Amino acid sequence: MKKFTAYCKDYFKGAICEFEGKKMHMYELLYEMRKAHEKDGKNLDFKACVKAWYDDCEDFYNYELIHYGCAQNPMQRDIRYIHSMVFVGLLRVIELCGFKEKAILDEVVITDDFIGSLLRKMDDISDSYRLCLA
Repeated sequence: MKKFTAYCKDYFKGAICEFEGKKMHMYELLYEMRKAHEKDGKNLDFKACVKAWYDDCEDFYNYELIHYGCAQNPMQRDIRYIHSMVFVGLLRVIELCGFKEKAILDEVVITDDFIGSLLRKMDDISDSYRLCLA
């Protein structure tokens, strides 16, 4: 199984083209990608994900504690925990591509040039980077 960061980057790269030509806020794009992941990723093996992404799961647990004051129990949430983790991973990928908090609220037109620019920036993110590290 791919490293978590590589998985998030690849998922984003595969999903972004579905939105080409649309005008939307970046947070809407992320929300739509999360909904798509819940559909596309329903066949992910939860145990295999936790095993392969153990450190990332721990990072995500701590991320939730720091940002929300509480954290999901991965053993009670099963694959839904992974979907939440991927959502934060996608958010972090977008932030690392230059969309900081304020820019996430900006409305953009998703053009071929926009997609190309994001993908080039994404290629600079190391697959070893721990996205959910708080």
